[in-house]
Amino acid sequence: MNSFLVVALMTFHFAWVFFNLTGFFWARRWPVLGKIHAAALGLTVSFFIFLGRCPVTDWEWRLRHGMGEAPRSGGFITHWLGRSAPLHISEEAVGWATIGLFLLSFWLHVARPWWKAKNKLGGLA
Repeated sequence: MNSFLVVALMTFHFAWVFFNLTGFFWARRWPVLGKIHAAALGLTVSFFIFLGRCPVTDWEWRLRHGMGEAPRSGGFITHWLGRSAPLHISEEAVGWATIGLFLLSFWLHVARPWWKAKNKLGGLA
């Protein structure tokens, strides 16, 4: 049962990160995804601001440890980058890159359209 939970949680986690990073592309095609994407970004950023890391990562690591795997430290993205392509990237570098990509995603999907609409209505554009 735990192995199913780990796979389900890992799949959800990959999908969540992928959606956070690429959701603005989908929102251009399906506008209803725009609000969902903005909420997902806000929730993810809130986790990092208030908790310092993602609780889903902690949950996955605890489940894996409970199944007998060696305890893991570090983040989800760092772990899977190192596993899929043996890259020796520091946790800090991955953190800053992730923050940068989230900010880019936020700008492309939320801030930029809001700014354009505000300036269009105010006659500044």
